[in-house]
Formats: sequence, C-alpha cells, structure tokens
Amino acid sequence: MVSLFKNTSVIELTPKNFDRSNKITHPKLDGTTKGLIMFSVFWCSYCKRAAPEFIKTSNTLGSAFPLFTVDCEKYPELTKALGIVGYPTIKYINKNGSIGKVYAKDRTLPAFLGDICKEGLVCK
Repeated sequence: MVSLFKNTSVIELTPKNFDRSNKITHPKLDGTTKGLIMFSVFWCSYCKRAAPEFIKTSNTLGSAFPLFTVDCEKYPELTKALGIVGYPTIKYINKNGSIGKVYAKDRTLPAFLGDICKEGLVCK
C-alpha cells in the first residue's frame, strides 16, 4: 500500500494512537501543543495535491505545531469511528488530543500557515 506521507515530517497515526474516546495519545501532543491532522487515501487526487503542501507546512512549523495524518484506506474502522466521510478531511487537534474544528481553507502552504497563525496557535 502506498502512503502519501512516508519518510516525511508528518506523523502517521495508527489506531494505537487513539484512546477509547478517540482522543489522540501521541507524545508530540503533551497537553500544551495543538496540531493539525489530515485524513487521506493514496488514490485521491485531492489528497495527492494537498499532501506536498501539508508536508511543507510540517517542515516549516516543526515540533511547535505537529502535523499528523491517518491513512483511511489502511484504517477504515478508525475512519468510520471518527466520522470521516470525505478526503482529504483536515481538522485541528486541541491541546487535550481531541479532534476539533474542520480546516476549510485552501490546501496550500500560505493558507495553512495563515490560518494557523490567525488561530493564534503558533505565530506571534
């Protein structure tokens, strides 16, 4: 199976990274950090276009604001449990690891950074 994010700075999550209430339990989310997660599949043309920009955003922000992904083809049960029905779906992650509001802007580096900064999440 092909991954859009293999060997990149975007952190690939598996069902092991979610607790029973579907909160993310990855060490990069330490209770003080927020993040962004992309739910994608390798065959989706929209995902293929968004992935390089998501990777650039991850490289730009580093550990200050981690970016994650879930391969929905590989983990359909998780995708269903989280209510993901379209690809890519991009959502914010709150400090407590819960999945928050949908990111609904352009899927480009400037748009990602602009919205993240607008939310006051990293930029000052």
